[in-house]
Amino acid sequence: MPLPSVLRSEIETDIAGYLGRADLAAYISSFFSFAHLEIQRKQDWACMEVTWNTPFVLNVASYGAPADLKKPGLLYQYNTTTNKIVGFYSQTNIHTLKDKRFQDYLFALLAAAMPGDLLTNLFYAIWNNSIELYPVPSAVPVNVILQLDYWAWMTPPGQNSFDWFTSNTRDYLTYEALCHSAPFVGADPRLITWRAMADKAYRSACAANTDFVNAGELQMRG
Repeated sequence: MPLPSVLRSEIETDIAGYLGRADLAAYISSFFSFAHLEIQRKQDWACMEVTWNTPFVLNVASYGAPADLKKPGLLYQYNTTTNKIVGFYSQTNIHTLKDKRFQDYLFALLAAAMPGDLLTNLFYAIWNNSIELYPVPSAVPVNVILQLDYWAWMTPPGQNSFDWFTSNTRDYLTYEALCHSAPFVGADPRLITWRAMADKAYRSACAANTDFVNAGELQMRG
């Protein structure tokens, strides 16, 4: 059963109460945002899983990556008519991919097979906010799109809104936000307790039911 929804404003009220510093009220929102970002840096959570797609373009090997891309999962060719995957891309680095583009004989062999059959020698790399493909599509596949399953960065919810993190990791966000007050509270002994509580809350979230937290390997959609 999902946990009750928790608003960002509720967590910020808790932070202000624990902190007990009226002079830091203007910084509470920033402390929350830092904590919200930190938990996403630590782990790839199920709530961050997203699927993106784009049409193939003739002789175009570079496609703009999603703006919120944190980490790629699977890139593949997907037939929208049959709802079947017709080819997988293996991720590599940009140097290897560009080297492959110079291998004319291999390019010719792969291009001849594209896009009909199950392909095994397709490659991609993420570089300069773009998805680079090898080989370059030499024909526009009918009803086939380029699809990417990935983990996306999530922006903090508004004051009177909530997201998966506020509802499921309220304790972590609260204590992690309090830890970010360190530059203002100096040698406050509570920082040690807040750090310990934040770490404990994080471990608890990671150990929770996978339906609510980390799904492990990215699950392909479709």
